[in-house]
Amino acid sequence: MRVMLLLVLAAALCGCPDDGRLDPTDDDDAFGGPDDDDSGTSDDDDDDSGTSVDDDDTTPDPCDEPPPTDLCFGICLGYDPVCTDGVWDCSGTPGWEPEEVSCDGFDNDCDGEVDEGSICPDCDYSMPDIEANLHSMWDLDFDFQCNTYLTTNISGPDYTTVVPHEPALDPPTTYYGNANQNMGFALVDPDPTNERVVVTYQCCPSCGCLASNGLTLLYTCDPDDPACGCTGQTNCPGFLDTPFLPTGQLDTSFPFNGWNISTPNGLAVGPRNSYYVGNFRPQTCSDEVGCTACDPDNPGVLCSTDQPNCCDTGTLGRLAQFTLPTSTGVASWRVVAIFEGEEILGLAAGRDTTVLVGTKISASEGRLYRYDPTTDSSTLLATYAGPVYSITQARWTGDWYLAIDAVPEIVRLAEDGTTVLPLPASIPEDPPNMGVLQWAPDGQLYRLIGYGDTTSPLEVYALD
Repeated sequence: MRVMLLLVLAAALCGCPDDGRLDPTDDDDAFGGPDDDDSGTSDDDDDDSGTSVDDDDTTPDPCDEPPPTDLCFGICLGYDPVCTDGVWDCSGTPGWEPEEVSCDGFDNDCDGEVDEGSICPDCDYSMPDIEANLHSMWDLDFDFQCNTYLTTNISGPDYTTVVPHEPALDPPTTYYGNANQNMGFALVDPDPTNERVVVTYQCCPSCGCLASNGLTLLYTCDPDDPACGCTGQTNCPGFLDTPFLPTGQLDTSFPFNGWNISTPNGLAVGPRNSYYVGNFRPQTCSDEVGCTACDPDNPGVLCSTDQPNCCDTGTLGRLAQFTLPTSTGVASWRVVAIFEGEEILGLAAGRDTTVLVGTKISASEGRLYRYDPTTDSSTLLATYAGPVYSITQARWTGDWYLAIDAVPEIVRLAEDGTTVLPLPASIPEDPPNMGVLQWAPDGQLYRLIGYGDTTSPLEVYALD
């Protein structure tokens, strides 16, 4: 007994660690003594940031730590994750799904995979029925229910023809625009709760058009349905009587198959109703002192059709983000990037929420930019020996395909937008005539050579 007391006294005097068995209150049962968390080297250090020296009574709160860097992909990249009860997740992202249920070309459950789990139908488009509706077609798009949308650019009235997945059971339907008004660029909202079609009215200043340039919206629903949006419209089902977002008129310097492209042009739609348009200038503006400037110098500031922005004479090179009209008909927008001295031609939103922008500087120079809505900034990715006319992304792989008015005319890039990849064997590097590129949910690449007064050739390339 005397020897044991001497050992205990010696340990206390020298400050040496005991073996953890001399005191039953050593609640972590580890070498080092009572209430020692064993992460430090001295009994004098409060090395676990608790309330006392070497106590292990405080458990760190995961919410006090930064979120994991590999937590959220896809549509969640543009939003900060949230921490609830010590668990980080991305459930605060608009459109987030705990399990992927929306077939829309986006990663809605933010796990790094797009439309996994066999939630998408196996699309098999009827080429004979599509080819039968190609007269004067200028642009094409596809929804994820295997329907094809073809849009004209003729001396009005222009129209969009929808070719259903099974034309034998459901014949194609044509929806006309308003009066003598050129269209041109069209896209389908991939959100399965919307599936609305947005089209640019882009008539040249000397063409005698009867409606304003701008952005219009197609309603294909039953006009007797109160939720259709046809109230007060005389051209419904069909396109709105007037653009929901009227813009100015101006020709670009880029001729496409004998036609100069007019503003606005280029359309892109990201996840959950994030829309973009190129070469944008609103039709109405304000010269009042203290007016709102909805431009890159005022991030987060929105203008709307009932709240005009400060007047700005610029048009070309302006990339605008906009919203669809509300039930009261009000649409909002802001210019998110200005590419001074350049004309925006190609435009496409990526599955990572960023937007690729193709421009023309001259007949022998074009550029490719990436706009990131998370940082509200643009980055130059590449310069080419011709204007970047059309851009599309293969959703399942993330690869980009560019149509460039130069040789090579078709370029394939990895998802980072900078790494050049070899073209699939089915795609010619330099096909004749400039064409619009569009990836389809059947996993193929489509190329439409838009003509204004004859049949528009359509080529299909396998990407395997």
